[in-house]
Order: sequence, then C-alpha cells, then structure tokens
Amino acid sequence: MKETNKKIRIIFAKYFFAFVVVFSFATTEVYAQLNALDYRLQKRPKLEKFKSNKFFDHTFVSLSAGAQFNFMEKGHKTDIGPAVRYYFGKWFTPVIGARFGLDMSVLYHYEEKTHGLFGFNLDYMANLSAFVSGYNPKRVFELYGILGVTYKRSFRYGFGTNVYGGAAGFQANFRVSPMVNLFLEPKVTLVNDTYDERIINRPFDVLPELTVGVTYNMVPTPFRKSMTLGKTSFKDHMFFSAAFGGQRVITKLMSVSGADKDGWFGPAGMIAFGGWFTPVHGLRLSVMGGTTSYQFENPKYGNKLCSVTPRLDYLVNYSSAFGGYNEKRIFELIGTYGLELGVSWPVNEKSKVSAGLGLGLQGRFRINSSIDFFMEPRMSFYTKKYTSGNLNKFDGVASMVFGLTYHSTDAEYRKNNVKFENKSKVDHAFMSFTYGVGGMLIHRDAGMTMTQSIVSQFSFALGKWLTPISGLQLSGGMIAFGTKEGAYHRARAVLIGGDYLFNMTNMLCGYNENRFFELIFGIGVSAFYHNTTFSPALQAQVQTKFNLKKNWSVFVEPEALWVVRRGIIASNGATRKSLLLTVNLGTSYSMRGYDPASYHTFKENNGRRLFVSLAPGFGGIVYNTRQDDDQKRISPSVRFSVGSWSSPIGGWRMSLMTEKLKSINSQKFIIHAGLGAEFMFNITNTAMGYNPKRIFDLNAIGGVHAGFSIVQRDIRFIPGFTGSLQGNFRINSNVSLYLEPQLAIYFNKFDGENKHKSVGMLHIGATYIINKVERKERSFTKYDIKNRNFLTLNGGFGLFGNTLFSPYGKFKDFMTYSGGVALGRWITPSHGVRLSAEYTFVSKPYEYNGMSMGIMSTRVDYMLNLTSLIKGYDPDRLFDAVIFAGVGAAFPLMKTNTSFETSATYTAAIGFQAKFNVSKHFDVLLEARGAFIGDKIDGYVSRAKFDANGGILAGFNYKF
Repeated sequence: MKETNKKIRIIFAKYFFAFVVVFSFATTEVYAQLNALDYRLQKRPKLEKFKSNKFFDHTFVSLSAGAQFNFMEKGHKTDIGPAVRYYFGKWFTPVIGARFGLDMSVLYHYEEKTHGLFGFNLDYMANLSAFVSGYNPKRVFELYGILGVTYKRSFRYGFGTNVYGGAAGFQANFRVSPMVNLFLEPKVTLVNDTYDERIINRPFDVLPELTVGVTYNMVPTPFRKSMTLGKTSFKDHMFFSAAFGGQRVITKLMSVSGADKDGWFGPAGMIAFGGWFTPVHGLRLSVMGGTTSYQFENPKYGNKLCSVTPRLDYLVNYSSAFGGYNEKRIFELIGTYGLELGVSWPVNEKSKVSAGLGLGLQGRFRINSSIDFFMEPRMSFYTKKYTSGNLNKFDGVASMVFGLTYHSTDAEYRKNNVKFENKSKVDHAFMSFTYGVGGMLIHRDAGMTMTQSIVSQFSFALGKWLTPISGLQLSGGMIAFGTKEGAYHRARAVLIGGDYLFNMTNMLCGYNENRFFELIFGIGVSAFYHNTTFSPALQAQVQTKFNLKKNWSVFVEPEALWVVRRGIIASNGATRKSLLLTVNLGTSYSMRGYDPASYHTFKENNGRRLFVSLAPGFGGIVYNTRQDDDQKRISPSVRFSVGSWSSPIGGWRMSLMTEKLKSINSQKFIIHAGLGAEFMFNITNTAMGYNPKRIFDLNAIGGVHAGFSIVQRDIRFIPGFTGSLQGNFRINSNVSLYLEPQLAIYFNKFDGENKHKSVGMLHIGATYIINKVERKERSFTKYDIKNRNFLTLNGGFGLFGNTLFSPYGKFKDFMTYSGGVALGRWITPSHGVRLSAEYTFVSKPYEYNGMSMGIMSTRVDYMLNLTSLIKGYDPDRLFDAVIFAGVGAAFPLMKTNTSFETSATYTAAIGFQAKFNVSKHFDVLLEARGAFIGDKIDGYVSRAKFDANGGILAGFNYKF
C-alpha cells in the first residue's frame, strides 16, 4: 500500500511541476535559471519540435457541450445551464499550443431569471504528457493544462452587459484515431460581477463548468496529399438535404418571467441544395423555417414567433481538410458559415426582414454511397428587427436539426451506370395514376373547420423524360374539397396542368435504369376549374419513387397547389389565395428500352386495325353535393363507334352516342346526343408488348365531344371532354366484349341551368375487329354468284323522340315496336342496296296524352360491308360488319281519332348490322339503327323540327 501511495505522489508531482515549468517557459526567460528543476524526481526529456510545421500542420478544431454553474454566497441558490464551446487551435510544438474559441451558455436562476452569455476565449495549452514523457503521436491518453482570458456579453431581456475575466482548467484527451480525439474538460472561469446584476460581497463571479467534446486533428501533409478528389466538376459532387428539429430565440427570452413555461425549442425544418468545389470547400443554399417561443415587452396572444430564413453558407469539410479526402469515410465534421436573411413575424403581426450571420457545425454519418444522416447545431445573429426588440443591439437564434443528405454517388459506383438512349419516340415515356388526401391552408377569415378543409384528389398523367435529368408531364384530374356550408357539402373541381420534372437522383448519381430508388422534383402551372370559373394555379411536388420492376414503380408524392384567385376554394369572398397540401400515393408505368420492331408494329402484318363497336350503358350526372336523392337516379345511354388501331399501343375512334339524363329538378329531363373523337392508348401492349392472342387488354381513352342537348324542348350546342378506361375481353380474333366506365364534362348549360356538368357512364358493349391480312379477291368472279340477292325479315323495339321529353307515364309507354321486310342485292362484295318496308307502333307519341299511333315507312338503303372492304370477300366467313344509310317516305296510321293534323312526310335512317353467316342461304342478323321522321308525322310541332325513333332489331336473311 505504501508503495502504491508513493507512486501516486510521484505521478502527481511530475504533472504539477511540468505544468508550472511549461507555462513559465512560454511566458518568461527564467527557464534557464529555474532552480526548482534541480529537485524534480525524474530527468525531463529535451523539448522536441515537429518535423513539419507549416501553418495548417498540427491544427485542430473541437466542439464541446456540457454544463456551467455559478456558485454564489449564502442566501443565493446556484445558477446552472447548458454550455457549448467551438474552438480552432494549433500545436506549435508537441508541448505548447493555443486555441481561439466561441462559447455560448445559458444560466437559469431560481427566480426564473435567465441570462445568456456569448463570447470569445483565447487559451494557452500545455501538453503535460508530452512534456513529462516525450512526444508520442500514438499515445492513447494525454493530459492538457489550460490557461486563458475571456470576454462575454450577457443578455437579459434586451439588457446587455460586458463580462471579462480569466479561466483555468485541464483537458483529459483520449485518442480514437490519428484524426479524432474525445475529451473531458473541467474548467473554472472568474469574471467581474456584472453578468447577473446581483450585488454580492465579492467583486467577481466564479463560473465552473464541465464539458465533453470531440477534436479533429490535422494529419501530416504527405498523407493528406495522397487522397485527392481527382478530375471532377462541381456537378459531380452536388447534394440535396432535408432536416427537422427545433429552434429558439435566445436574446429576447432571457430572464422573462414565466417565459420558460411556454416551451423550450419550437419546431423547425430545413431544405438545402449545394455542392463541393474541392474536398474541403463547398457552398450551400438553404431555407430554414419554423416557430419559437416568444415574448414582447408587452406580451400578445399566441406567444409564438414564425420565421422563414434563406441562407447562403460556405462549407468547410474538416475531415477532408485534416485527414484527406476519403469517399468511404463513415463520419465527417463540416463547418457552416453563412449569410442569412431572416423574415419573421409574430402571430397576427406584419412580417419583418433582418440581415444576419450564421455559424454551425454539422456531424455527418455515411449510410450508403448516396445517403448521409446528419445533425447540425447552429447559432444565428440578426439585427434587432428580428424580434422588434427596442433594447437589443442584435437578436440570436439557436437551432438544432437532424436530417438526411442525398448526394452524388461515390466515383466507383458511377462506373456501372447505364447509357441513356432513345430507341423510339415513346422510349422513356410514362403514365401514372395517383390518389391523395390532405387539407387546405386558407386565411383565418374563411371560417372553416378542420373537417371542412379536407381535400382529396385523383389524377392521371402522361409524360416523357427528355434527358436523364429533365422531363415533362401533362396531367388532369379532379379535386374534392369541403366548403363553409358544412362537412357534408363537398365541392369538386377539375385540374389540368403541365409540370417540369427534375430527377435529383440521376443528377447526383448518374443514370441507371436498374436503380431501385429515385428522388424527383416537379414544378408547374395548371388551370383550376370550379364553379364555372377558371383560375390559374401553381403546383410543386416531391416524388419518392420505388422501382419494383424495370417498367413498374410506386411512389409517395407530397404536393402543394396554390390557387391564385381569391375565394375560389371556399366559396367565400373573404378567403385569400388558397394553398392545398396533399400526400399522394401512385403507380407509374415507364416505357424504357422499347424496341419499336417488337412493341410498336403489328407482327406478320396481322394486327388489329379497323373496328366497329356497339354498347348500351347507364349512368347519371355527377353533382357537386351529396344532398338530393333525385340526383342519384340511373339513366340509359347507347354508343356506336368506328375506329382504328394505328399501332399496337395507339389508335383512334369516332363515336355517335345518345343518352337521357335526370336533371336537378325531378320533373326535368335532358336528351343528349353527340359525336366524339378520342385517342386510344393500349396500356397492356405498352406494358407487356404486343400479343394478338392475349385474352385481356386495358385501354385508356380520352378526347373531345360535340353535340346538342334538349331540355324541355330547348336545344343548345354542347361541347365537352371525355375520358374512360376500357377493359377488353377477347372472344376470338375478330370479336371482343368490353366494359368501359367513362367520365364526361359538358359545357354551355348542359342541363339548362349550370354552365358545366360532369356525367358518369358505364357502357357494356361488343367490338368487331378487322385484322389486316392478305386480301382475297374483291369480286365474285371466283365464287358462286347465285347468293348475291337476299330477302330480310326483322323485328324489334325502341324509343320515340317525343316520348323521351315526357316525365309522365311508365317505361312501357315510352316503347316503340317495329317489324319489316326488305329485298336487296350485293352489287360487289362490299357494296349493296336494299328496298325495305317497315311498320312501327308508337305507344305514346305525345307528351301529355296517351294516344297511340302507327307509322308505315318505305326506304332505299345503301349498304357497306366493312369486313369485305378491309379483308376481301370470303363466302365462308362467319361474321360480317355492315353499315347502312337510306332515305324514304313515312305515312301515319292513327289508332284512334285525334285533333292533331298528320300527313305523310320524309324519313331517313342510319345504322349498323352485325351479320352471322349460318349457311350458304341463311344469315342471322342484329341491327341497331336510328330513324329520323318529318315533324308532320304526329301533328305535334317539335322544336327540333323532326321526330326520331331509335331501335334494335333482330332477324334473318334468305340468300338466293
């Protein structure tokens, strides 16, 4: 035990005498005459020098944090609070060094008075371990002695006082690597008795502290030069960062009674973009925003200060500066020094702009080749406008954020990048579907609740990547949002726009078509259509995209939409410009690496080309509210289409349609008919390539519409837009069945009252597809010519024009029943004529009475066999598609007496016939047609100046 105590006394004596000797040697010239050295227990080694002592050699930076105290006399409790220190220093010899530092601390008093101290330290440092035992750069533990002077500024609610004094302490330093040390530093600072304005007996304050920290040491020059960035440019080392954390004003809040009860840090967030010019030097442009607890001299409601601060920072990578560039380094320490422009405003007050300076230190941890995690404490100083403090010379804000940095990939990872190629016009094109929910940020005078501010939206987009970084997209969709009238009252708007897309991942990491994750930014303009009014809008989105397969991906997309016109969102004139925030989930299909020969052309010249289709359906008006039960009634519809597929992925169609809809008033009907021109996009062929034997195809269809509507006999021209999604089931090479939900938007007071209406329909139909093959002979010369003549018998049912206007009667009263006979001849395999006679029974020809009537008509029709026209004549073909048009005369046959004057008039018809060839002598047919008859037929004057009858007939042909 005695031996152990003796060793401890010897070690203590060595370090104590060493500290005294080193300090004396550095400040006086009495070192050579110091007799005390004659009594040291062990011979001190000769003072050493560094082999290389350039200015930056053996420099260091350090950051520490801990607690500071103020031990006062009796009757006063101890002040305590956090302390942060930031130093830059240099070792001139292995024993002697110096450091200059910035320090900040906050001391809390028992009376709830808070003081903030910010200032500077200049310290002399002595490496006692090197003095006693010699210089050893690999030593694990070293003890430093510290003596210094300090100047601080104390803040207490705008009042500032000067604080100055001296400090002494020790630093226990632990070597982690040649570049990184961890340390524990106890220190005592003696300052004049002014910082807390409390008068005590002694003329000074004693401020002990204990901090822990990390030191970055500059490694020798030869090692640093061996690790360089290489021949790269700024764009090869750019980055994007996003972070969240907290911030607090530290000047205005000092010593305000009760202020600490309002919270410590307020929430804050940061986004940044920047890059590195060298391994050491870089620039960063960022925006910081958030709130913080706040007090005026006269406190007001809210007690919060909001701020948005653009920043331009100069970056210093201490890890590269001190240890050389290493792209695989796990941890890096980065200093941030910048100019700031603080825009701040208290609750319900106008904003203020103040210039500022910022100082921070970022600790960055490498997760993978392109993503880092970081934490960044920062101190910012602004002019007194920031908080409008009349007594402040400047304001300070402390912040701490945690975030992710997405940066250019390391050089070795770029070697495997794939070249961006355009193999066809649609290569790198894409389409996407999204659905999202969110809320509206509107001015407080809108008077809307949280529930009323909920927003949902659906959109569809088509786009193309022009380069690996830049792309364009066109999008359209619908937004549903609440209004001031109540949570049940939902409004809808149409949004059509275009966006510029910026692929951050490809810019930072290079293009790679097999990449799993991509970060994409978008910004654009759009037209917001609501309540018969267009308004311009701006939108921006950030898309985090996950590529599940080469072509298919899913994504999460936060989006902001700013509608410029006032009051358009909440139907409230007091509402300001509105901001809609949503989070969208979506899926995208990208056409990457397509070979036109495999995907965009028909194989063996045997592709789907011309087609005709017939589809009945049902639907109704999509209203702006959910209140009226009458608005949910189902209405009938029918559509006839002719079109062509120009390629396996693209085509067109022209459609003739009619529908009868229930309007807002339960006693009012809308008769609507029109012609549509639409573009067709085959999603299945795009996704999986062309396959003529595929059972199912999914098609996206969109286009324009022109027609007319009749409401209470008032006729008006109706333009519009249509969009639909068609699921097509293949029966054989020529026939398919399909299911097609459609949304149409009609304008020009479609229902007689509103300037636009949205109509939803579901059509179920059949399509006959004519493949392009080697055509057979178009004449009858090679075949039996005895079957060119035919006799037709048919019959069926339909609806009469005037009946559709009437809200009275049951469904059977609206019906017509027809039967007829026809004699015809095919002049060529494609062209023919027929003479027909037909009788039609009308259950209720008039709107207000129930009298029935009959119509006898004769007509001459021209017939065109589309199948023979496209594929050539084939007597063994099972199915033929035929269209016809004809004119003739119609004669009224009244069932009972009437006061209306009727007479013979003209008739015209157009239709489509599906003909199944059962044998050489018999065909079975299904015929859809519309007939127009002169207004004199029923004696009742129609505003349309004609009557109409539409129907579906079934029958057979006898060929001879």
